[in-house]
Amino acid sequence: MNHIAIKHVMFMTSLSRAQVYIMERANHLPNRKLRSDTRGVWLQDDICAWMQTCLDTQRLHKLCPNTTVNLADRFITKKELIKLVNMSAPTILQQEIAGTFPSRVKITKTRVGWFYREIIDWLAARPSVH
Repeated sequence: MNHIAIKHVMFMTSLSRAQVYIMERANHLPNRKLRSDTRGVWLQDDICAWMQTCLDTQRLHKLCPNTTVNLADRFITKKELIKLVNMSAPTILQQEIAGTFPSRVKITKTRVGWFYREIIDWLAARPSVH
């Protein structure tokens, strides 16, 4: 049972510190386990289960491969995605609509992210251009 601090939760979920706390208070994210009067940590398995729920809920209505979240997985932001794939936001959106690019995942009501491992797999499967 691994315990993780706020920085690792922020890294895995691509949420800011404030967003993590707001979502926790609204019961949209697993609650911290108190380690002392002032410090709480999350169980890594709880965060992975929450990420799995985000993926499963989003993909119920789409023909997407089943993906199981593991301890090394995370969501990435649009800014990270653009740098990683070296494409513009409109091009990414066009390819998403066409079904030739991994779909975004709704993390909160107003925030989306992409599952990092799917992006890496997509990049590896692309034909190389010389």
